[in-house]
Amino acid sequence: MSVLDSVVVGAGQAGLGVSYFLKKKGLEHVVFERGRIGETWLTQRWNSFKLNTPNFMNCLPGLPYEGPEPDGFWSLAELVQYFKRYVDRFELPVNAGVTVISVDQANGEEYFIVKTKAEDQAEELVRSRSVVVACGILQTPKFPEARSRVPNDIFQLHTAEYRN
Repeated sequence: MSVLDSVVVGAGQAGLGVSYFLKKKGLEHVVFERGRIGETWLTQRWNSFKLNTPNFMNCLPGLPYEGPEPDGFWSLAELVQYFKRYVDRFELPVNAGVTVISVDQANGEEYFIVKTKAEDQAEELVRSRSVVVACGILQTPKFPEARSRVPNDIFQLHTAEYRN
């Protein structure tokens, strides 16, 4: 089994930006995304969510904003479409629908063993000299301690659960 230069976990802004620079340097790598490109943007935001930074500020390396509203605010669908165009334009090696189960240092070797699982497939092992975890901070909802002091008859909802 060959050893990749890098494995990137997550196909959001950070993971795609890292992939762009790895490709530009000619480094052999793969991006694993548990869901779709931009998954957390699609599943952990409310229906009417718009970015709170202007469009021209939300661009990734190598693909500046070219639309009619640089000072406007993208919707989730527009942002994710931009991510998909980015992957296509730079032919980034994104493997969607693949969950990274574990990352372990190989015994006595200078590489990592990354265990993955795609839906309806057997687990696979990938060897890599480096691993970049770019899955963001929104993987697990976090609640402040004060939440426990709110009476039970008051409905509480985390933003990760809110849709409309």
